Amino acid sequence: MTIDVVNQFMDMIIRGTLFGICTGLCLIGIAFIWSWFFSVAKRAIFYLFPGVKTWYDNRKKRDDGERPHR
Repeated sequence: MTIDVVNQFMDMIIRGTLFGICTGLCLIGIAFIWSWFFSVAKRAIFYLFPGVKTWYDNRKKRDDGERPHR
């Protein structure tokens, strides 16, 4: 009877570990996909609307403490 309890406990530990590893890898994959999607969307907006790029650059320079070119 005690061997069955030990086997069940070890089985639960192994299943929990595999579940945690798979869940972690899935979350990392989802984060990577969303990061890629947002960078593609940002490049598409800059391509479709070139004025947004200059506004973004000026805004970034102002936030960094540099004066934008006029």
